[in-house]
Amino acid sequence: MKKISYILFLICLLSSIFHVAKVNAEEGSAYDKDFLKNDDYIYEIEENSDDTQSIRLIKYIGENKNIIIPAAIDDINIVKIDEQFCENQDIVSVKIGKHVTHISDYAFNNCKNLKEVKLPKNLKYIGGYAFYDCKSLKEIKIPNTVVYCGKNSFAGSFKGTIKKASYLVKKRVYGTDDAYKYMAIAKVTYKKNKKKTTKSYWVSKVKKISSNKKKVTMCKDELYNITTKIYTKNGKRKGNLNNNILKYKSLDKSVVKVNKKGKIKAISEGNAKVRVFMKTDPEIFYDIKVVIK
Repeated sequence: MKKISYILFLICLLSSIFHVAKVNAEEGSAYDKDFLKNDDYIYEIEENSDDTQSIRLIKYIGENKNIIIPAAIDDINIVKIDEQFCENQDIVSVKIGKHVTHISDYAFNNCKNLKEVKLPKNLKYIGGYAFYDCKSLKEIKIPNTVVYCGKNSFAGSFKGTIKKASYLVKKRVYGTDDAYKYMAIAKVTYKKNKKKTTKSYWVSKVKKISSNKKKVTMCKDELYNITTKIYTKNGKRKGNLNNNILKYKSLDKSVVKVNKKGKIKAISEGNAKVRVFMKTDPEIFYDIKVVIK
């Protein structure tokens, strides 16, 4: 374990030296064009595939113990953070900006005095060893949107409580004895030879969800159970998606209500919609039209 900690220390140290060297490169070099400085942060502006821009934070150079990472710099969203605080023994708390979706490997590795971390609601990815050896961190709440936590993100002297969605499953890293990662798993159930069968898909492979019925006609006080199908790049998959990874919302509660298990209850005559979406990605959703006679 001491050997692992020493190796991680060297990685963080070399990373820091590399980034500082970039920032201090002589004027007119390619690095001057890539890296910028704003208050306590060194950062890079990246071009996205949709012709928008985003910011990757490279390094924190401030001295505050309680850090609030901003949502944007000069109206450009911060979406990624690198090894910002690796080996930083001063920081006590960190609140990460709302647009951050990606926390890189070793980002907070060996921050031994870090006691509190608030992760953004839209976070998708936590890198390997990101909170390794954060021994003062007693609890961390992982947002529902996270689909992957890399190798030993929470390990070493970190012994805190991890609050997470039930579908974010702990899995052993292949070829190791004690290394783990977390993956968001979508489970579908169906009958095969009259027996209940379950199949799992990594959530990132799910491209679309839908219901067999786009329109449901009901009478007052009647109940209806929503079933959801998933699609991957290979098309529609067999089975119904488990409710734990779905969220249901009535768009007109005076007409229909829906509970967390996807059961619709007809309240009064009229037309309404019920929206069904993935907790990991609200952009993946479908609507069911409900007519109450």
